[in-house]
Amino acid sequence: MDFPSSLWPFRNRRPTQAPAAPPRTIARNLVTDYNDVHLTEGHLSNLIPAECLSPVPFPASIIQIPDLKHHGLRALCGAMMERHSKCSMGHPFCFDPDESPDDPVLFIAEVGFQRVSADPDNFVIANYLSRAESRITEPENPVHPFDYAVSLTFAGTVPETMMTVQMLPGGNYFVRYGAIFDPIPGDYSTGTIDPANWCTLYCDPEPPHAKITYWPSEITEGQQVVPRFRCMMLRGEWWIVDCDDGRGMGQQVAGIEVSDHPDHPLRQMPYQRG
Repeated sequence: MDFPSSLWPFRNRRPTQAPAAPPRTIARNLVTDYNDVHLTEGHLSNLIPAECLSPVPFPASIIQIPDLKHHGLRALCGAMMERHSKCSMGHPFCFDPDESPDDPVLFIAEVGFQRVSADPDNFVIANYLSRAESRITEPENPVHPFDYAVSLTFAGTVPETMMTVQMLPGGNYFVRYGAIFDPIPGDYSTGTIDPANWCTLYCDPEPPHAKITYWPSEITEGQQVVPRFRCMMLRGEWWIVDCDDGRGMGQQVAGIEVSDHPDHPLRQMPYQRG
Protein backbone atom coordinates (compact mmCIF):
# COMPACT_ATOMS: atom_id res chain seq x y z
CA MET A 1 0.00 0.00 0.00
CA ASP A 2 1.32 3.42 -0.90
CA PHE A 3 1.03 6.00 1.88
CA PRO A 4 1.48 9.76 1.47
CA SER A 5 4.88 10.96 2.60
CA SER A 6 3.50 13.88 4.59
CA LEU A 7 0.28 15.10 6.11
CA TRP A 8 -0.54 18.79 6.35
CA PRO A 9 -1.61 19.64 9.89
CA PHE A 10 -5.27 20.09 10.68
CA ARG A 11 -6.11 23.54 11.95
CA ASN A 12 -9.15 24.62 13.94
CA ARG A 13 -10.80 21.21 13.77
CA ARG A 14 -12.75 19.56 16.54
CA PRO A 15 -11.57 16.07 17.53
CA THR A 16 -13.52 13.48 15.58
CA GLN A 17 -15.70 10.98 17.38
CA ALA A 18 -15.00 7.34 18.00
CA PRO A 19 -17.27 5.16 15.85
CA ALA A 20 -20.84 5.75 16.95
CA ALA A 21 -22.81 3.21 18.92
CA PRO A 22 -25.57 1.46 16.98
CA PRO A 23 -29.10 2.88 17.18
CA ARG A 24 -31.65 1.02 19.28
CA THR A 25 -33.20 -1.06 16.51
CA ILE A 26 -35.17 -4.29 16.71
CA ALA A 27 -34.20 -7.09 14.33
CA ARG A 28 -37.37 -8.66 13.00
CA ASN A 29 -36.07 -11.38 10.72
CA LEU A 30 -32.83 -12.61 12.24
CA VAL A 31 -32.12 -14.07 15.63
CA THR A 32 -28.78 -13.87 17.44
CA ASP A 33 -27.67 -16.49 19.94
CA TYR A 34 -24.40 -16.39 21.88
CA ASN A 35 -22.97 -19.29 19.90
CA ASP A 36 -25.00 -19.22 16.71
CA VAL A 37 -26.56 -16.96 14.11
CA HIS A 38 -29.33 -18.33 11.92
CA LEU A 39 -32.07 -17.27 9.53
CA THR A 40 -35.66 -17.56 10.72
CA GLU A 41 -37.66 -16.82 7.56
CA GLY A 42 -37.55 -18.87 4.38
CA HIS A 43 -37.97 -15.86 2.12
CA LEU A 44 -34.66 -14.49 3.43
CA SER A 45 -32.68 -17.30 1.84
CA ASN A 46 -30.83 -14.79 -0.35
CA LEU A 47 -29.10 -13.43 2.76
CA ILE A 48 -25.69 -14.82 3.64
CA PRO A 49 -25.41 -15.84 7.30
CA ALA A 50 -21.72 -14.94 7.33
CA GLU A 51 -19.81 -18.07 8.30
CA CYS A 52 -22.30 -19.34 10.87
CA LEU A 53 -19.81 -21.18 13.03
CA SER A 54 -19.69 -21.65 16.77
CA PRO A 55 -16.88 -19.75 18.50
CA VAL A 56 -13.86 -21.67 19.72
CA PRO A 57 -11.89 -20.83 22.88
CA PHE A 58 -8.89 -18.57 22.69
CA PRO A 59 -5.66 -20.28 23.74
CA ALA A 60 -4.77 -20.02 27.42
CA SER A 61 -1.92 -17.71 26.39
CA ILE A 62 -4.47 -15.00 25.49
CA ILE A 63 -3.82 -13.47 28.91
CA GLN A 64 -0.24 -12.77 27.79
CA ILE A 65 0.40 -9.49 25.97
CA PRO A 66 1.79 -10.94 22.69
CA ASP A 67 -1.29 -13.11 22.00
CA LEU A 68 -3.68 -10.49 23.34
CA LYS A 69 -2.28 -7.86 20.99
CA HIS A 70 -2.21 -10.26 18.04
CA HIS A 71 -5.88 -11.21 18.28
CA GLY A 72 -7.06 -7.79 19.44
CA LEU A 73 -5.43 -6.09 16.45
CA ARG A 74 -6.70 -8.60 13.90
CA ALA A 75 -10.25 -8.43 15.23
CA LEU A 76 -10.11 -4.62 15.16
CA CYS A 77 -8.84 -4.58 11.57
CA GLY A 78 -11.42 -7.19 10.58
CA ALA A 79 -14.16 -4.91 11.92
CA MET A 80 -12.74 -1.98 9.96
CA MET A 81 -13.01 -4.03 6.76
CA GLU A 82 -16.46 -5.54 7.40
CA ARG A 83 -18.15 -2.43 6.06
CA HIS A 84 -20.10 -0.88 3.20
CA SER A 85 -20.70 2.80 2.42
CA LYS A 86 -24.40 2.16 1.76
CA CYS A 87 -25.03 0.10 4.89
CA SER A 88 -27.90 1.40 7.02
CA MET A 89 -27.46 -0.91 10.01
CA GLY A 90 -25.33 1.49 12.03
CA HIS A 91 -22.19 -0.62 12.04
CA PRO A 92 -19.18 1.29 13.43
CA PHE A 93 -17.20 1.61 10.20
CA CYS A 94 -20.07 1.78 7.68
CA PHE A 95 -19.88 5.40 6.57
CA ASP A 96 -18.98 7.16 3.34
CA PRO A 97 -15.35 8.35 3.62
CA ASP A 98 -15.90 10.73 0.69
CA GLU A 99 -18.28 12.89 2.71
CA SER A 100 -15.37 14.50 4.63
CA PRO A 101 -12.24 13.43 2.74
CA ASP A 102 -9.93 15.88 4.54
CA ASP A 103 -11.12 15.12 8.09
CA PRO A 104 -9.34 12.29 9.88
CA VAL A 105 -11.27 9.73 11.90
CA LEU A 106 -9.39 9.35 15.17
CA PHE A 107 -9.77 6.93 18.05
CA ILE A 108 -7.72 4.92 20.52
CA ALA A 109 -8.37 1.24 21.21
CA GLU A 110 -7.28 -0.33 24.48
CA VAL A 111 -7.21 -4.12 24.50
CA GLY A 112 -8.08 -6.33 27.46
CA PHE A 113 -9.65 -9.69 28.15
CA GLN A 114 -12.63 -10.88 30.18
CA ARG A 115 -13.47 -14.26 31.63
CA VAL A 116 -16.70 -15.89 30.50
CA SER A 117 -18.78 -16.22 33.66
CA ALA A 118 -20.17 -19.60 32.67
CA ASP A 119 -16.69 -20.96 31.92
CA PRO A 120 -13.84 -19.43 33.95
CA ASP A 121 -11.25 -21.07 31.70
CA ASN A 122 -12.65 -19.31 28.64
CA PHE A 123 -12.00 -15.69 27.69
CA VAL A 124 -13.26 -13.01 25.34
CA ILE A 125 -11.15 -10.08 24.16
CA ALA A 126 -12.47 -6.61 24.89
CA ASN A 127 -11.45 -3.74 22.60
CA TYR A 128 -12.41 -0.42 24.22
CA LEU A 129 -12.72 2.50 21.76
CA SER A 130 -12.28 6.11 22.88
CA ARG A 131 -12.47 9.47 21.12
CA ALA A 132 -9.05 10.94 20.36
CA GLU A 133 -7.42 14.22 19.52
CA SER A 134 -3.89 15.15 18.51
CA ARG A 135 -1.35 16.79 20.78
CA ILE A 136 -0.01 18.50 17.64
CA THR A 137 -1.77 21.86 17.41
CA GLU A 138 -0.11 24.46 15.17
CA PRO A 139 3.08 22.97 13.68
CA GLU A 140 5.07 25.07 11.27
CA ASN A 141 5.94 22.16 8.97
CA PRO A 142 4.00 19.26 7.46
CA VAL A 143 3.47 16.31 9.79
CA HIS A 144 3.99 12.72 8.72
CA PRO A 145 0.88 10.56 9.24
CA PHE A 146 2.77 8.23 11.58
CA ASP A 147 3.80 11.12 13.81
CA TYR A 148 0.27 12.47 13.81
CA ALA A 149 -1.12 9.06 14.80
CA VAL A 150 1.45 8.66 17.58
CA SER A 151 0.48 12.09 18.92
CA LEU A 152 -3.12 11.04 19.59
CA THR A 153 -4.40 11.34 23.13
CA PHE A 154 -7.77 10.76 24.75
CA ALA A 155 -10.35 13.46 24.05
CA GLY A 156 -12.68 12.42 26.88
CA THR A 157 -12.51 10.81 30.29
CA VAL A 158 -14.07 7.42 29.48
CA PRO A 159 -14.25 4.95 26.58
CA GLU A 160 -17.46 5.33 24.60
CA THR A 161 -17.86 2.00 22.79
CA MET A 162 -16.40 -1.49 22.92
CA MET A 163 -16.07 -4.75 21.05
CA THR A 164 -16.26 -8.13 22.74
CA VAL A 165 -14.41 -10.59 20.55
CA GLN A 166 -14.70 -14.36 20.18
CA MET A 167 -12.60 -16.47 17.85
CA LEU A 168 -14.09 -18.59 15.08
CA PRO A 169 -12.62 -21.67 13.41
CA GLY A 170 -10.25 -20.64 10.62
CA GLY A 171 -9.03 -17.42 12.27
CA ASN A 172 -12.02 -15.10 11.85
CA TYR A 173 -13.79 -13.40 14.74
CA PHE A 174 -17.31 -12.85 16.03
CA VAL A 175 -17.73 -9.37 17.54
CA ARG A 176 -20.41 -7.74 19.61
CA TYR A 177 -20.15 -3.97 19.33
CA GLY A 178 -22.01 -1.34 21.29
CA ALA A 179 -22.10 1.60 23.66
CA ILE A 180 -20.56 1.31 27.13
CA PHE A 181 -22.98 2.17 29.92
CA ASP A 182 -20.82 1.81 33.06
CA PRO A 183 -17.24 3.03 32.41
CA ILE A 184 -15.02 4.33 35.20
CA PRO A 185 -13.74 7.88 34.53
CA GLY A 186 -10.02 7.93 33.89
CA ASP A 187 -9.83 4.22 33.07
CA TYR A 188 -10.04 3.56 29.34
CA SER A 189 -10.48 -0.20 29.50
CA THR A 190 -13.49 -0.50 31.79
CA GLY A 191 -17.20 -0.99 31.35
CA THR A 192 -19.62 -3.35 29.68
CA ILE A 193 -21.78 -3.14 26.58
CA ASP A 194 -25.22 -1.65 27.05
CA PRO A 195 -27.43 -4.78 26.88
CA ALA A 196 -30.09 -2.85 24.94
CA ASN A 197 -27.79 -1.23 22.39
CA TRP A 198 -25.39 -3.43 20.44
CA CYS A 199 -24.93 -5.10 17.08
CA THR A 200 -22.86 -7.99 15.77
CA LEU A 201 -20.14 -8.38 13.14
CA TYR A 202 -18.21 -11.25 11.61
CA CYS A 203 -14.64 -10.07 11.13
CA ASP A 204 -12.21 -11.49 8.58
CA PRO A 205 -8.75 -10.03 9.36
CA GLU A 206 -7.51 -10.72 5.81
CA PRO A 207 -10.50 -10.40 3.44
CA PRO A 208 -9.80 -10.64 -0.29
CA HIS A 209 -11.66 -7.41 -1.12
CA ALA A 210 -9.32 -5.07 0.78
CA LYS A 211 -5.62 -4.21 0.67
CA ILE A 212 -4.08 -4.69 4.08
CA THR A 213 -0.61 -5.05 5.55
CA TYR A 214 0.34 -6.27 9.01
CA TRP A 215 3.76 -5.72 10.52
CA PRO A 216 5.05 -7.69 13.52
CA SER A 217 5.17 -5.52 16.62
CA GLU A 218 8.73 -4.92 17.73
CA ILE A 219 7.77 -3.16 20.96
CA THR A 220 5.93 -6.04 22.66
CA GLU A 221 8.91 -7.58 24.44
CA GLY A 222 9.17 -6.05 27.88
CA GLN A 223 5.82 -4.26 27.63
CA GLN A 224 4.07 -3.85 30.98
CA VAL A 225 1.16 -1.52 30.23
CA VAL A 226 -2.28 -2.22 28.75
CA PRO A 227 -1.97 -2.69 24.96
CA ARG A 228 -3.10 0.42 23.12
CA PHE A 229 -3.62 1.04 19.39
CA ARG A 230 -3.89 4.56 18.04
CA CYS A 231 -6.02 4.60 14.89
CA MET A 232 -6.39 7.24 12.20
CA MET A 233 -8.29 7.13 8.93
CA LEU A 234 -7.15 9.72 6.40
CA ARG A 235 -7.96 9.95 2.69
CA GLY A 236 -9.27 6.41 2.50
CA GLU A 237 -6.50 4.72 4.48
CA TRP A 238 -6.31 3.48 8.07
CA TRP A 239 -3.10 3.84 10.04
CA ILE A 240 -2.93 1.64 13.14
CA VAL A 241 -0.02 2.32 15.50
CA ASP A 242 0.95 0.11 18.44
CA CYS A 243 2.08 2.29 21.36
CA ASP A 244 3.75 1.56 24.69
CA ASP A 245 3.22 4.81 26.56
CA GLY A 246 5.17 3.54 29.53
CA ARG A 247 8.36 3.45 27.46
CA GLY A 248 7.45 6.13 24.94
CA MET A 249 7.56 3.71 22.01
CA GLY A 250 5.37 3.36 18.93
CA GLN A 251 5.27 1.38 15.70
CA GLN A 252 2.83 1.07 12.83
CA VAL A 253 1.44 -2.47 12.90
CA ALA A 254 -1.29 -2.31 10.23
CA GLY A 255 -2.31 -0.30 7.19
CA ILE A 256 -5.68 -0.68 5.49
CA GLU A 257 -7.11 0.72 2.29
CA VAL A 258 -10.78 1.53 2.93
CA SER A 259 -13.01 -0.40 0.56
CA ASP A 260 -16.56 -1.74 0.52
CA HIS A 261 -17.09 -5.41 1.27
CA PRO A 262 -19.19 -6.56 -1.70
CA ASP A 263 -21.11 -9.12 0.38
CA HIS A 264 -21.70 -6.88 3.39
CA PRO A 265 -25.18 -5.65 2.35
CA LEU A 266 -26.27 -9.29 2.03
CA ARG A 267 -25.01 -10.43 5.39
CA GLN A 268 -25.84 -7.58 7.73
CA MET A 269 -25.90 -9.01 11.23
CA PRO A 270 -28.89 -8.18 13.44
CA TYR A 271 -29.24 -5.96 16.43
CA GLN A 272 -30.23 -7.56 19.70
CA ARG A 273 -33.95 -7.91 20.11
CA GLY A 274 -35.29 -5.26 22.46
